[in-house]
Amino acid sequence: CQGTHSRWHGYLQSLPLSPVPLASFWFEDRDNVETEKDSKLASAWVRGTEVERRIQREGVLSDYHVCPTCGSFDQCEHDDHDEQTSRASNTTASKSSAEDDTCEMVTNSLIHPDTEVFNTYDSSASNSKLLVHYGFMLEANSNDVVSFEIAELGEWLEGLDETPMEALDNDEGLLRSLGASDLFFEIEQDENGKSGDNDSTRFAINAEGVVSKRLFTLLVLRNMWKVRQGGEKRWPTSDFFDWLRHSSRLLFTLFTSIVSALHATEEAEEAEDDGPPPTPVDDSSFTQETYEVALGICADVDHLCIQKLKQLGPVDVGWGTDWGEILDATPPTLAKARMAITHAMNEKNILVACRETWREI
Repeated sequence: CQGTHSRWHGYLQSLPLSPVPLASFWFEDRDNVETEKDSKLASAWVRGTEVERRIQREGVLSDYHVCPTCGSFDQCEHDDHDEQTSRASNTTASKSSAEDDTCEMVTNSLIHPDTEVFNTYDSSASNSKLLVHYGFMLEANSNDVVSFEIAELGEWLEGLDETPMEALDNDEGLLRSLGASDLFFEIEQDENGKSGDNDSTRFAINAEGVVSKRLFTLLVLRNMWKVRQGGEKRWPTSDFFDWLRHSSRLLFTLFTSIVSALHATEEAEEAEDDGPPPTPVDDSSFTQETYEVALGICADVDHLCIQKLKQLGPVDVGWGTDWGEILDATPPTLAKARMAITHAMNEKNILVACRETWREI
């Protein structure tokens, strides 16, 4: 009623004039023929992506208020039975008593007078989270990952049941012997000690096409096991961790030397330097087993990327197709489909970059 005189006028002008296309509802939109076509196409393109995985994992609705400790919409470790019952009943009561066309927003922390109020956008949010929760995405998002569920890694875990699980611990096992490297990245933990949105992100490839430290470690153990089994060997029964750290240190040194040589070659080519070639890798300390494990890891990364690429997008559109041309041919009126194709392309580029890196190694 107050129009431009309202203190909220500027904010209201920034609100969308049509419903925000949350990816959570792409599978359900049936408003009209055009909307249904857009939603069906978008649904086909998010197949196999982190968006589809997130929708399947999180669903759409919540029966609980936001937890004041961790911000969870669902039951969490901070609830006891009475609180769970109270949160569920409070939600039911608020729904029944709330007026139509209203929205309730709850803060997790104190907001001081005259300070800006921020919505729950997360500086570490990936495009899959932004699409599912907020209906938009960033053109380039360094938080994007392509993750692998434990079920997808089933064949990679075979035979490792005899491996002491401490081998994956930072304090005792293989990770302890590995320093910072261009070969892998660390999953950043939040203030609650959680690694990302889900444990599956421990086994992931990031926006730069680099594998996570946990995935790298898993592949190291898998190929160490394969090589020793091939030679009718077993894990050392004594001094296991000393042997593991020594073997992984050799492997780590080999990979680091190769990556350094590749970087030096690239820099020389970019500078058009006709100087002496990079110093060759000193292989005097490496065993045949070291090379076999290294080659096995390269082959495994390539296989994982190919398997994931085959799962992306519509079943009748192969990953070898030029998806950019498909995006260009998709009209602006199909906004959801364009976002879905763009997101699928981003994940495809991540996997292709990772695959090319390890093939070069």
